[in-house]
Amino acid sequence: MHLFQVGAGSGGIVVLDLIARDPRVTRVTLVEPDTYKPHNVYRHLFPAAAVGRPKAELAAEWVRDRRPDVAVETVAAD
Repeated sequence: MHLFQVGAGSGGIVVLDLIARDPRVTRVTLVEPDTYKPHNVYRHLFPAAAVGRPKAELAAEWVRDRRPDVAVETVAAD
């Protein structure tokens, strides 16, 4: 199953985490244009050390850490 998701913000990453754990999901395409900013830290699953990095990249790593078998593609677009 291919998951196509727009957004990896504080709500989007929670949805992505839950859905990507489903063993039927084998591929993820994630669209997220933003970078991780200091004001995001208190409401995200990403560490403070990741500030300044693209959220799509961080979310892809999040998925790969939990499901290394899933192919993840990121699109940094609005």
